[in-house]
Amino acid sequence: MSRIIQSELLNSFSFIQHGFLTRDFGKDQAKGIPVRQICRIKQVHGNNVVLAQSEKELETYKQTSADSVLTKLRQTALIISTADCVPLLFCDLTKKVIAAAHAGWRGTSQNVAQTTIQALQTQFQCDPQNVVVAIGPAIQACCYEVDQNVYDQISQKDFFKSIAHKKNHWMLSLPQMNHHQLVNSGVLKDHIWISPLCTACHLDQFYSYRKESEKAGRQWSFIALK
Repeated sequence: MSRIIQSELLNSFSFIQHGFLTRDFGKDQAKGIPVRQICRIKQVHGNNVVLAQSEKELETYKQTSADSVLTKLRQTALIISTADCVPLLFCDLTKKVIAAAHAGWRGTSQNVAQTTIQALQTQFQCDPQNVVVAIGPAIQACCYEVDQNVYDQISQKDFFKSIAHKKNHWMLSLPQMNHHQLVNSGVLKDHIWISPLCTACHLDQFYSYRKESEKAGRQWSFIALK
């Protein structure tokens, strides 16, 4: 079992560090972070973006309600905490800017991936074609069954697959939906990496809220500029 999952795409750029941690780190996920300081946000299943500008304010961001964070700070790991939701790690290869986002079904329905790209454009004049994105381990369509409530709140119906003999229930692919939103935002398809790992299928590696409910811990995903 790999303690840290990495994207071959992001690994090809020497000025960043990244990883999708596993339950192997247990409750002390910080042990898997290789840089001296971290930046966490108060994830609320939305699409708000926060800009981390000051090392002195890193503690305050923990109380900032947002599901996406971007920075140019070096040696500062942007942290996303998940247990089935989709972690997304971004890097602009030209501007040397990074971002991290958390996309559950609510955040995905609010286009948090697209909102993050727009924030990179607004804050740092990034060109989406220069941005690379890694979509980490998350619950996949094989295990993610949703009901009418979720179906009604997501406008993109192409990512739902109806379930035979089970009315008003569907299987949903959040990673593929986020991929679609990124491409629609101008990110090149070959600049996007998607982990094939399903958190609900691999309980030996990942926490899964769908499978473990309130007992589920959280695994961290991170990206940092060296």
